[in-house]
Amino acid sequence: MIAFDDILQQYGGDPASLLKFDVDGPELLPYATLTAARLSGDLDLAALGGVYEWQDRPLLFLVDGTLLDGNPQRLSRIRRLVAMRGDAPYLAVVTSGGMTIYQVGLEGDAAQARVSISKANDDRRIVIPHLGNLRPQTPANRRWISDVILRLLTSALDELAHLAVADGDAISLVGRALFVRFLADRDILPESVCAIAADGASALFDSAPTAVATSAWLDETFNGDFLPLTAATINSLPRQAFDVLGHILRRAQDGQLQLGWQEKWDMLDFAHIPVGVLSQAYERYLSHHEPEKQRTEGGYYTPRHIAELMVRAAFAALGREGKTHQARVLDPAAGAGVFLLTAFRQLVAERWRHDGKRPDTETLRQILYGQITGFDINEAALRFAALGLYLMSIELDPNPEPLQKLRFKNLRPDVLRKFGGSHDGAPSKDLGSLGDEVGVEHRAAYDLVIGNPPWATATKLSNWSSLEERISRLARERIGDPNVRAPIPNEVLDLPFVWRAMEWARPCGQIAFALHARILFQRGETMPEARNALFGALDVTGIVNGTELRRTRVWPEISAPFCLLFARNAVPTVGAGFRFTSPHLEGPLNQSGAWRIDAANAEIVTNQDVRRRPE
Repeated sequence: MIAFDDILQQYGGDPASLLKFDVDGPELLPYATLTAARLSGDLDLAALGGVYEWQDRPLLFLVDGTLLDGNPQRLSRIRRLVAMRGDAPYLAVVTSGGMTIYQVGLEGDAAQARVSISKANDDRRIVIPHLGNLRPQTPANRRWISDVILRLLTSALDELAHLAVADGDAISLVGRALFVRFLADRDILPESVCAIAADGASALFDSAPTAVATSAWLDETFNGDFLPLTAATINSLPRQAFDVLGHILRRAQDGQLQLGWQEKWDMLDFAHIPVGVLSQAYERYLSHHEPEKQRTEGGYYTPRHIAELMVRAAFAALGREGKTHQARVLDPAAGAGVFLLTAFRQLVAERWRHDGKRPDTETLRQILYGQITGFDINEAALRFAALGLYLMSIELDPNPEPLQKLRFKNLRPDVLRKFGGSHDGAPSKDLGSLGDEVGVEHRAAYDLVIGNPPWATATKLSNWSSLEERISRLARERIGDPNVRAPIPNEVLDLPFVWRAMEWARPCGQIAFALHARILFQRGETMPEARNALFGALDVTGIVNGTELRRTRVWPEISAPFCLLFARNAVPTVGAGFRFTSPHLEGPLNQSGAWRIDAANAEIVTNQDVRRRPE
């Protein structure tokens, strides 16, 4: 057995940042797909010994070179499998003589992906810092797993749309096919279900009779409400629709991935693709597929790593009270559920730490049903969110079999709630979760309100004046000034969510949002007055200004300046301040999707400074 700690230290690593896969613990939950495969006897992944994290994100997976048996194809397969996670950029083969570094990637063999560390060879101790800070040989055209899934998902749903399949039905059909594929790739699909089709699991959606029977099994075993679909709908589908669904179920021959790469469903292994990757792809699909609704409702997908950073920071703040395992979390603009999934996993980790044992199926259900809530105006997004939560429940379950014990309650309305929105798929003019439809039972009900609310402007939503009055009334109550105004310039949508979060979060609870950075810098259209009111009513504790990083892989497809706001749900005391940090452009680092947040060198800004100079 290779002593990873010793080798890492020789190359400038900190053993405290090493997570070993043979020591189970809550910090390994983000790697549950890998640890589960190793426990099940996967011969390739037996050589994968751990992961080294850099600033709380995976930097390189560690392979025990003595367990590769001199087989270069085994290394190439490991490299492909960890690439399906979409996180760490490097793989390190560790032997008693040192480390050999490879780029992680979906295509090509390992020998072609070897990273030269010749510049650092004069002093081994700078190798890992060199990888972490500069990301050498990170290809500009790297094929990202989230991009691959987005293209395949878009293609499947677009093909069904061209066949006149209604959007809601298409989402349910594709979601059910993906759910079955997820179970099949993780070898937990019962033989009796595979036998529904003569050709096994890959043919379960090849025809109406097999698809109806498979869907009936899903309804009976799990809960059909999460992706509603009737037998009549399936029987009405044209022949070509089953071809589309059949492609999703196609797996590699004998479960062995080919080393050559093609962008096809059968090149993927959903045993190793984290649910968060799917959720991120769903959100991107929604913004591409419904651009007018995206413009009106203002939703932007959230990169998984940003959701993870925000959840981690918010729970660190909650941790000072010692009750994180009991926290209730709300995302009032949940989309496809990226924040809900991340918070769910964090809550499971916190429960594990508190109880001293890994949460079982019953405990996972308690967390899902009692501690997570998501609102949204978009029915398609909520269907994707439900699918993601079901898949995450299975991913985190140490003993997911027999599947019969995994039957879920309907997540509507206690976990997921739709507020407003049209019923015909047209862009909505409703206030959604900003409106009065959200009941008083949600007032002060959550320890953490978190998310990425819509950033749209001038959407001319109905009942906007009532929302403005509600916010002004709240501002007057919190600030204690009957004359204070809290305008919402140009009817922006993200700012009202911050105000409403003050009602939903309990006193001294945490609020964390990804916002358009106009709240920080815009001068006209009454924004200085709006900023003044916000910082007078809310104890902001930290802001990450991401303005420089738009149009980078840190947040792909976003051209607007953005920021991350962290706050405690209380009126700031005299002299209260917050940390303000502005990550800068760092070419190769940002190109790899990473960024540097140097909290130690953050500027301290007081709320009074903001109010005195709101411009």
